[in-house]
Amino acid sequence: MGCCASIPGVPDEIIPDPTAPSTFFCKKSGTFSSNYSVYQGNEDGGLWLFIRKQGSIFKDNARYILENFVRDDPENPENGHALAVCKFDTLDAQAYKQYGFQTHEDSDDSDGYSEESDDDAEQKMKWTFKTKSKFYLDRGETQQVATMKVKAKGIAKRKVDFQTRQEEDGTKRTHAVIKQKKKIKKFIYKLEVNNQKVPIQLRGSLNKSNKKTRLDKSNVFCWHFRNLE
Repeated sequence: MGCCASIPGVPDEIIPDPTAPSTFFCKKSGTFSSNYSVYQGNEDGGLWLFIRKQGSIFKDNARYILENFVRDDPENPENGHALAVCKFDTLDAQAYKQYGFQTHEDSDDSDGYSEESDDDAEQKMKWTFKTKSKFYLDRGETQQVATMKVKAKGIAKRKVDFQTRQEEDGTKRTHAVIKQKKKIKKFIYKLEVNNQKVPIQLRGSLNKSNKKTRLDKSNVFCWHFRNLE
């Protein structure tokens, strides 16, 4: 077992690899882990597969590896057979852009916090984010079978409230209270597997904490890409 159980041991029963679209449940392998354990069916099912994260999205070496628990490599005893590898693009300055800046100022001294209040300043902007990932059949990333493009658009607001209060020694000090709000207005997945488009629909809300937010695949797509060749 790894630190904080981030790399689970081989289960008593190794469940065969998926050969068709399957129901599964993903759970973090440890409190501070970036890896995931995959259970067959639901969270009460048997430990089935393992998703291992390697590298960093900020250093052009981030990838997720879907493995089974057949660990027969003497040089890498904690590695199972790779069923699929997802390689991420770097999240550099070209991936995230801000535009449409607006600033609005209005006077508001009715908050009851202070005797005096400077003008409040509200800033608004729009943003867009684009990135993509590539999927391979092997750890060496030589057999590419899929590409996923992700695009998001949204708005962000920030309000700076300058509040002045009188301290016990009689001096007046101004404090800045910053309130921020971000909202995603559009989120799009574009997935192609073996040059075939696979429609994906997101159900739920990305702007709220909702465990039911999920992806719906509207036609056949399974973890084991070899079945789609």
